[in-house]
Amino acid sequence: MNALRLWLGLAHLRYGALHWIAAGLLLAAGLLHGVAVPRLEALLALEQPAARSGQASGRTSGPLPDDSARAAILRRRYDAFTTVVSDEGQIPHMVDTVFANAVRRGLVLAQADYKRSDGHDDGFVTLEMRIPVKGAYPDVRHFVDDTLGAMPGVALKEATFRREVINSETVDAQLRFVFFLKEMRR
Repeated sequence: MNALRLWLGLAHLRYGALHWIAAGLLLAAGLLHGVAVPRLEALLALEQPAARSGQASGRTSGPLPDDSARAAILRRRYDAFTTVVSDEGQIPHMVDTVFANAVRRGLVLAQADYKRSDGHDDGFVTLEMRIPVKGAYPDVRHFVDDTLGAMPGVALKEATFRREVINSETVDAQLRFVFFLKEMRR
């Protein structure tokens, strides 16, 4: 017993009270982890089968709409989509808007690559526009916001950023926008 007291006294002098407090907190965290985690896992295991059975059967928390109600919802969504989509003939104006937004934000935009998908059975076409821009990161973000805000029928499909030097203010960004357009019948 005296040897244990001597060892504790020497350890207290050698390491100080802060180390003992830290060791006690670490021990308490380990005990809490050993007790709480298995209980939480058991609770989650009980809830997951119920959630899976609801998903598998397609049930949600509320009543399911019948076929006519679902058709009406889809029709409203389709109508909302068609009101924001521009005609295919607006492509030059839309491209000009993108370039103007870049200039307004002080970005360097040297070129753009375009890829048009032909009409689908639904009467829409898409134009994919890949744009390399160079400038300050906040300006690139504002440029994307400006472009998406000006043309609701446009989506940002991809954005990658690269810096030449880690502390550089300038980023090279590769942006890929997709324009959803109503196909012009010929």
